[in-house]
Amino acid sequence: MTLDTNIIITLLKNEASLVKWFQQLQRDQVIFISSITRAELLSESKSTARQLARIARFLNSFHSVPLDDKIADHVASLRRAYSKLHVPDAAVAATAIIMGTPLASRDKVFRKIKELDLIVP
Repeated sequence: MTLDTNIIITLLKNEASLVKWFQQLQRDQVIFISSITRAELLSESKSTARQLARIARFLNSFHSVPLDDKIADHVASLRRAYSKLHVPDAAVAATAIIMGTPLASRDKVFRKIKELDLIVP
């Protein structure tokens, strides 16, 4: 399973239903994030140093997938096919597709991507 940024944000807020889903997921699967997700979460200018350290510790519990050429090429392909898809979202989707995992997200932008196995927890 690959997690989108919005899922991690919601987990960090301790939304009960999502936390329960996530705990089961952790027992059953390897969990990936895109390195773009890591960058998005750690670049929040309103976060304190303490909050950023907490976020980094949480992110370190996942397998972070770097944006390599194979994923970058797929990002470009997705952007050509879905012109309204922004680069960060395309990178997250491409990561899930290349890794062969479903993507967990609550972002509606992913619903149109036919080759993406989208899970909305």
